[in-house]
Amino acid sequence: MIELSDEEKTAFINLCASAQEIKTAAGFQHWMRTHVNAFFPFGMMAAVRGSIRDDIIFVEQLIRVDDPDDSLWHLQMQTKLSDRPVIAKWHREREPQMIHEAPMTQLIPHLACARENKYHLQNLAVHGQIDKQGHEGTYYCFAQIAESLGERHRQKLKLMVPQLHHAMCKLRIDSAMPQAAPSNPSLTTREREILHLVGHGKTNREIAALLARSQRTINNHVHAILSKLGVANRAEATARLRQNG
Repeated sequence: MIELSDEEKTAFINLCASAQEIKTAAGFQHWMRTHVNAFFPFGMMAAVRGSIRDDIIFVEQLIRVDDPDDSLWHLQMQTKLSDRPVIAKWHREREPQMIHEAPMTQLIPHLACARENKYHLQNLAVHGQIDKQGHEGTYYCFAQIAESLGERHRQKLKLMVPQLHHAMCKLRIDSAMPQAAPSNPSLTTREREILHLVGHGKTNREIAALLARSQRTINNHVHAILSKLGVANRAEATARLRQNG
């Protein structure tokens, strides 16, 4: 483990202490621009919360910091893991990835490389944290890092990512990316939110944990959703979601 300077120690302590105050996506962005940037300087970054199942990336939340909407790590709600070599390599190794300009063309699809040239995204540092089952977690991409990447960056990523993971996971689910939902005006905001999670294969128990509600409450919401949509089961509700997406 690296030895932090006094300045780095202070920045890391401030990063950890201020993480407790984050409650919204906007607060997370501000925290990244200030306290995280003070410990791990970067030009732009993106944070993703989601899951990987059957080699498909399911994005549930994406928070950008000073990152153009069509930049390098633009993700659709569902993306093949093989289409994101950097994420695939990290997921396989579970270690920080230091990506310099030279090997970048080998790790990033050609379309992404064109964007990399447009936005000057050389020097990417990427890392994340996954649950014990190896499916759900968070992932962080930092770009425009002025310094030459090395072991110090790798160790600092390992040190701070658990703090980022905790801060992002406790954000309210309704701060997530805007999602498509069936054009049924009778569905409430909460019902649309639950339907989106159903569409990602979440069980009622998992949804209850994500939304900090009882499983009985979620059961009632799902029953109401099926009734309002006029469908018989969750599979039909999911099909309706995709049809209107």
